[in-house]
Amino acid sequence: MSETTEHYDRVRLFMELAGQATPEAPTEMDAETRELRARLLIEEVFETIQRGLGVQIFAQNWWGPINAEHLYLSCENEQYDPIELLDGCCDVKVITTGTLIAAGLTDAQPQRLVDDNNLAKFGPGHSIRDDGKLIKAPDHQPPALAAEIHRQRAITCEKSGGA
Repeated sequence: MSETTEHYDRVRLFMELAGQATPEAPTEMDAETRELRARLLIEEVFETIQRGLGVQIFAQNWWGPINAEHLYLSCENEQYDPIELLDGCCDVKVITTGTLIAAGLTDAQPQRLVDDNNLAKFGPGHSIRDDGKLIKAPDHQPPALAAEIHRQRAITCEKSGGA
């Protein structure tokens, strides 16, 4: 198995104690597991947004798959709660890490790749939108995550003596 973080190891133990699948190598999750992971993410993210950030989420009239642009957000009459925010953000991290584990993926090197890539977005040609979102330069390249998955598969094969 590739390098993991302490957080990853604790979440993996939780999942093992809960009887959830924790494959040792990158694998395709079945539909039931994908739907569970999606439901857990949606529930916790919505709870964090609503209870922690004090932002209500409304879906505009839309039939079909929902994307962020179909949502209306409002802070009106809602309170920011730093305790709920902290709890929610930590829970979201547990769920996203658990989703990696359910897919047989580790977190340490991929997170470094993504973090480094995010910092590289400040290169020539970037801009900052009025709401504060960073817009990367048009020629910015994404992190090499496909190569990372391949590397993780290769490590697992080497350790198991497979091809």
